[in-house]
Amino acid sequence: MSRAEVIEAVNAMDQKDRAFFAAYLKAKDLSEDPDHAEDSCRRLAAMQRGDRIDSASLREIHDSLEKKGI
Repeated sequence: MSRAEVIEAVNAMDQKDRAFFAAYLKAKDLSEDPDHAEDSCRRLAAMQRGDRIDSASLREIHDSLEKKGI
């Protein structure tokens, strides 16, 4: 498929399909990025060692950001 055909296909998509396609492309890029894979492994290992955020703290952060309109 040529670039022009891809552009035409994307232009024909509704917003929901474009959002899915954009997320798919981002996930594909990340899956092929060795730095991302290394970072993901490092973060998972940290979480498994107990370096986590509790749900109450997460809710507090969420509420704070929501109040700021973020």
